Amino acid sequence: MNNVEIVSAKRTPIGKYLQSLKYVSPIKLGSTVMKAVMKETHLPPSELDFYIMGNTLSAGLGQNPGRIAAIKAGIPPHIGGFTIDHVCASSLTSVVLGAEKILAGKA
Repeated sequence: MNNVEIVSAKRTPIGKYLQSLKYVSPIKLGSTVMKAVMKETHLPPSELDFYIMGNTLSAGLGQNPGRIAAIKAGIPPHIGGFTIDHVCASSLTSVVLGAEKILAGKA
């Protein structure tokens, strides 16, 4: 069985609805976090197996904001991933789903 370890943790800033972050795209925020994690862990984007991005309030962002953020972060298009929207539980759900993929030998 594979061990699951968190080797880096980042998150986007929290802003009030329609306040200081209203002009900053969640895709830009997501790609910035993805770049920061890869930089901190010295993980080249091409070495990823899969990515999961948690997001809340996805209206107007397209079908898979996580994919757009990943491409903007330099992750090659052939590497799969998805966006999870479980409102306030999006981040925890992303961690759980990622751990399950690792334990199943799928990532």
